[in-house]
Amino acid sequence: MNAVLVSKPSHGQLILNPDGSFTYTPATNYVGADSFTYQANDGQLRSNIATVSLSVTLGN
Repeated sequence: MNAVLVSKPSHGQLILNPDGSFTYTPATNYVGADSFTYQANDGQLRSNIATVSLSVTLGN
């Protein structure tokens, strides 16, 4: 089973790995909400679309 990106985040870069894990890097100086959507795919069927919601805050 693989994770397939449906829509990209609006305020950052995303690396979505086939196993569903991901790395998100927000745009420079961005603070706020962001999201992306994906589906699981087993080669024949796809799952319902899932939304991942992120909250970007200031780092130290």
